[in-house]
Amino acid sequence: MSAASRVDAAHVDVRTYLAEPQVRAALQALRQPSTARFLIAALGDYALIIAVAALHAQLTGWVWWLLLVPALIVIGARQHGLLVLMHDATHFCVARSRRVNDWLGELLTAAPLFANLRGYRRTHLAHHRHLNTPQDPDWVRKTSQPKQRRHWEFPNGRSTPGLLLSLYWQSVLYLFGTFVSMSSPTSTDADGVAEPRDGLATARILCMLAIVAAVVLSGLWPQWLLYWVLPIFSVVPMLNRIRSIAEHFALDHVGTLRHTRSVDAGPIERALLAPHFIGLHAEHHLVASIPGHRLPALRALLQRCPAYARETPRCDSYLGGGHSLLRDMRGGYPSRLLTAGGL
Repeated sequence: MSAASRVDAAHVDVRTYLAEPQVRAALQALRQPSTARFLIAALGDYALIIAVAALHAQLTGWVWWLLLVPALIVIGARQHGLLVLMHDATHFCVARSRRVNDWLGELLTAAPLFANLRGYRRTHLAHHRHLNTPQDPDWVRKTSQPKQRRHWEFPNGRSTPGLLLSLYWQSVLYLFGTFVSMSSPTSTDADGVAEPRDGLATARILCMLAIVAAVVLSGLWPQWLLYWVLPIFSVVPMLNRIRSIAEHFALDHVGTLRHTRSVDAGPIERALLAPHFIGLHAEHHLVASIPGHRLPALRALLQRCPAYARETPRCDSYLGGGHSLLRDMRGGYPSRLLTAGGL
């Protein structure tokens, strides 16, 4: 049996396991949205951002300059966390009512970060349905053009500092393209399904205008630009790029289960690169309708399936430790971009 056939057989075994009555009942319980958990997580991210910004603004002289970058990194990491919560809303994991789900996700996590929940959903759900194929908009955008594709191909022969610096500049450019893509004027999702006309698009614009008006009228616009806008465009792109590579790249892409990995990172890396358990990405792709805070429970359930435990790609860190993502990027896995998705 070839490696691809073995992994595809394992995928069938995992799907068979998930269809067992007791497992299905457990999954149904895990799928229940928790609006309270979403609000606590979002408000916690905002509280930490405000606290770090307020404390740093009180500093003066060389201490202010010394701690500026660490402050921006912490703020950017929590903004990244808000985008991960937007991802939960994309999968309708925030509230039982889809309207409530979208309004909370858009106004609390997307619009303040210049993102667009429904614009993101247009391509993201297609990404799940057609993972790493020519029908996956995310895969096509990253790999269809040679100039873009080379930044997602691994192993990469650069030194570690050179590799990270290259990824940084590419991540900033890619983020701008993502914002443009999410904001494109269309009323349907990737499969042509019409979006509801409930006024959310107008509310999103009004929310952004209200934020700008509030910071201008309060005289806090310099602080807003420094502590809010700057991290979005200088810190968040790199965090998101490393996480995106961990999710679907530097893999051999042999068989269905090996198109995504999970990272069992420590607390510091989780806070920076995998907030709200987004690092458990292989589990998420197996059952995408489960809220992020319940992914550890999903993983525990899946661990009882030998095929899942045996074949799912996993690292124990992003940039350090024994089997890290960085090791895979430097040569742990051969690049198969040109064959995995038929591109």
